[in-house]
Parts: sequence; C-alpha cells; structure tokens
Amino acid sequence: MTGSVDNEFNKPPNFLTLFRLSLLGAIIPFLFLLGFSGMGYGLDVVMHSQDYKSVKGVEVVLTILLFVHIFDSQYWPKPILIFSWSALFAIFCTGMCIYVAVVPYGPICTFTVLVPLTIFGIKNTIFPHVPAHILVGWNYKVYIYMAIIILSSFFYWCSINGNMWDSETNAEFSHRAGCAVDFTYLGDCENQDAEGVPCFFD
Repeated sequence: MTGSVDNEFNKPPNFLTLFRLSLLGAIIPFLFLLGFSGMGYGLDVVMHSQDYKSVKGVEVVLTILLFVHIFDSQYWPKPILIFSWSALFAIFCTGMCIYVAVVPYGPICTFTVLVPLTIFGIKNTIFPHVPAHILVGWNYKVYIYMAIIILSSFFYWCSINGNMWDSETNAEFSHRAGCAVDFTYLGDCENQDAEGVPCFFD
C-alpha cells in the first residue's frame, strides 16, 4: 500500500504546487531578512530593541511555564493544552527577537526552529495526503531556489551604495548601532589605514 502511494507522488510536482510551496516557504526567510539583516531594517530593529533591556518578557514566560506545570497541564482538555503551549512558544520566540540587542543570536535561533515547523504546518494543513518524505523532497528544490535568490540579492546589495562586507562596513554598522570603539586607551588597536576601524575588523 505504501509503495503505491509513493508511486502516485513519485513524479515531480507541477509548477502550481512548487509555486505554492515557494510562496509559503518564503514567508519566514523574507520576514527575517527584512527585520534582521542589513538588506532590510536590521539596524533600525536593533536600535529600537535597546529600549527593551528589562527581563519582563522572561518573567512572563517563566510565570506561564510555572502556571502550566503547577496546574497539571497534561490533564487539561487538548484544545486548551495546545493553546497554552502555543502561546508560550509564541511569547518565547517573540521575546528572542525583541531582545536582539541583548541576545544577538535570538533571531537566528528562532529562525532555525520556525523553518522546519513551517514545513510541518504546510504538510498537515495543505498537503495532508502527501507522504512526509515526498513533501521534503519537493521542499528541497524550493529552498535551493530560495537560497540562490537570496545569495544573488546579497551580492547585488553588496555592489551598491558601498555595502561591500568589509572592515569599513562592519565599523560603520557598529558605530550606527551605538557600538563605536573608544580608542582612548586602545590606541594600538586602531587601524592606521582606516579611521575609526578597530584592528579586529581587519
């Protein structure tokens, strides 16, 4: 039976299916490129996130987690249980992104979790009849095309307006983000060829 199902979907997906997968699969990468990269509004997001340096978000997550644990969530009705853990996960991911100025690796960690969850969601909501390993085979093409588009866009972005990813650009972004190096007692670390560029950007 499994073999016959595999044979049914063994042929390459049509253009419409690939197009739908591409649109759905591009949502998370597009949002993260827009919000957390130099090509988008990454610098503005980091600047605004400096206003959220308190730990209130962490306190909220821990409070909800404690509440769920104390009141034996494993015995709750399934809809309430799913809603509670989904809310906790959403708050945690949002917090990791909001506190990017404090936890710089937060968005990329959230991204690595959301991408496979997106594939899982697409499988269960839009293609429930397609075997998981077949859908993964279709998705790899989508992500290869997406990677080529993103890489091409990055090279194009680097070629305009002096965005080449070099020491000067790194120093400029650091300075604009409020991380300019004070060379008062670090004279030996200042790059003699480029003013304001520290030696660790060489």
